[in-house]
Amino acid sequence: MKVLFISTTNPNNKLASWLYIRGIAEAFFEIAKTKFWFSDFDCEGEPTSVQDFKCVKVFERKKSRVILSRIKSLFGNIYSRGAYEKKRVLSLRKTIIEFQPNIVVYTSLSASSYFFDVKKIKPETTSVLIQHNVEYLVADGLSKFGRNALQRAYYLVQKRSVKKFERKMMELSDYVISISDSDRNYFRKTYCINADKIFTIRPLIEYKVNLYGRENKNNNKTISFVSSFDWYPNIRGAEFFIKSVLPTLVERFPTLKLYLVGRDPVRSIYRLKDEFPGNIVVTGSVENIYDYYKISDCIVIPVFLGPGIKLKVLEAMASGVPTVMTSYVAKDYDLLDKGFCIADTPDEFVEHISKILTDSEFANELSKRQVQWYENYLISEKEHAEEVIKTILFSHSKNENN
Repeated sequence: MKVLFISTTNPNNKLASWLYIRGIAEAFFEIAKTKFWFSDFDCEGEPTSVQDFKCVKVFERKKSRVILSRIKSLFGNIYSRGAYEKKRVLSLRKTIIEFQPNIVVYTSLSASSYFFDVKKIKPETTSVLIQHNVEYLVADGLSKFGRNALQRAYYLVQKRSVKKFERKMMELSDYVISISDSDRNYFRKTYCINADKIFTIRPLIEYKVNLYGRENKNNNKTISFVSSFDWYPNIRGAEFFIKSVLPTLVERFPTLKLYLVGRDPVRSIYRLKDEFPGNIVVTGSVENIYDYYKISDCIVIPVFLGPGIKLKVLEAMASGVPTVMTSYVAKDYDLLDKGFCIADTPDEFVEHISKILTDSEFANELSKRQVQWYENYLISEKEHAEEVIKTILFSHSKNENN
């Protein structure tokens, strides 16, 4: 059995979307002969693992072409127009003819823009679409909470065509892999996707474990919120925490430091810092995210909205740094009612964080349980992913023989 992955996401182990793709691809590697085709790269040879790509860059998106693709997408959508490069189809055709895949996996909705080219080249292939998010909900959220009026207007125009394209590609695909049960349920209800063709594979990402207490040896208490601060759910979460939770915490712990760790903080994040200039540190992009887990006494994830599963929950649990999160981000990992620190109100955040900062026995026990949960999660999710992949491969073989 041969499986071809078509990707508009380049190999980058610092990129969350690539890490999710890599986890699924590694599960396929265990069972079938697997090859990647990248819309921006040509790869030499076939990797022995998903981490072993030797790529030669043959196509570069110039800024002018990116702007042009955005303009073109206004007359279609950002996926079918903005991500598609017609001049790369010749390379794709060559790959398909040489490799002769039985199954083609589109690693994102944007990658599925090559679906019709694949069907022209090899119409009998089974198609699998990986959905990282409900992309319509992403566009809808950005149309309301985008960083500026131009971005909001762009996604206001985009969201209907995104929904139409998303529905169409999910209907045309033989199978769909969703990142969470919440997204899967949305797809089934909103797009009427048959339950037999859509599966959930949660992230299979191997993060560093047991970072708690490595470098936080002084008496100053440190809290970190690790995220991308150009993304509206995280911006709203930071606003909630700084305005509603931090004032009480600073009263109790005057030298407390809150680190907002993550790329591209918008101006409103820096304005929030001005409310507690002696207590808040905005880092921007950092070279090594784990350095901030090591110095932290507590991780907070005060996120109440936004589509998709939150990878920072998984990273925080693996780190072992005692974590306080909302029920909204905890639910997709089945963390509710498991004895972890869940908070949805300012008082609940203050209560959990204060206990972590003052009760070392409680904090150490919570740290151990988080790491244990993460290790068990990886084992069970990898087993589940293999079962899903076997189901897809078996179904293809059965259909091929009929």
